[in-house]
Amino acid sequence: MKNFGPLMRISFSLTCLTLGIVLTGDTLVGLSSGSLSATAEYRKTLSEALAVQYSHLAGQNHSDTIQAGLDLLIERNPHILSAAIQLASGGRFAQAGDHQRYWTQIEGGHSSIDHIQVPIFNGDVPWGTLQIAFQPVAESENPWSFVHPWSRLILFIAFGGFISYLLFMKRTLRHLDPSSVIPARVKHALDVLAQGVVMLDRQGAIVLANTAFAKGVGVPLNDLIGSTLSRLAWAPAASSTEPLSEPWTLALNTRTAQTDVRMVLADSSGKSRHFLVSSAPIVDESERLRGQWYH
Repeated sequence: MKNFGPLMRISFSLTCLTLGIVLTGDTLVGLSSGSLSATAEYRKTLSEALAVQYSHLAGQNHSDTIQAGLDLLIERNPHILSAAIQLASGGRFAQAGDHQRYWTQIEGGHSSIDHIQVPIFNGDVPWGTLQIAFQPVAESENPWSFVHPWSRLILFIAFGGFISYLLFMKRTLRHLDPSSVIPARVKHALDVLAQGVVMLDRQGAIVLANTAFAKGVGVPLNDLIGSTLSRLAWAPAASSTEPLSEPWTLALNTRTAQTDVRMVLADSSGKSRHFLVSSAPIVDESERLRGQWYH
């Protein structure tokens, strides 16, 4: 960020702040995890309800009914890949679908969103475990997958917010008065000078001009602030055969002072005014260009 201008750094900071607020709000509200949590809750509730039914059937030794129920479960629910009842003794009581292929045993007997197991009791005695392998959660349900609307919203806020902040600040700063940061005593001292004096920023916009310059170019002082010198109708002196090279532009590009450049300015009435222009770059203590003086 060291090589970026103030507007870029401020825009980037505002974008990060906006993202921070959105993500903090998501943590409090749980918007991004809503669909994933709903899927997990549905699968857990379904598995527990089936386990209760099979517990009742196991107590009545209805093995055929249990097997038929598992087959029907796989047939009617395409999001379920396989299901099985594992006996507490270690054998498999019933199975539907290719359970050996789809089931993944989780260490510690825990469940995951795609592999859920619920204990089945015969009375108060553990009888077995219902195991259900679901279709893996699609990427579209993972809030941090690129295809999920939540992730795309975050990316839109990041890129769209940065561009919007940058354009908004550029437009806003044009309407602010840059000369307001100049002390009044400095303005007064410049207005005393008979020579026209202008101060430009790195983009060539006028941030300060004295009364003599405003009178010399025939433009109200308030209209000059924020505009550029290049907008005025400058032309090279009649004696010059070279194309117009604006001394303030050369000073900015080359970081060298331009002195006694003869130029002509045509005012609104068509009258030509002759100027002897000098321009010098302004650098800070780190030799970084901050603007330039023109007179």
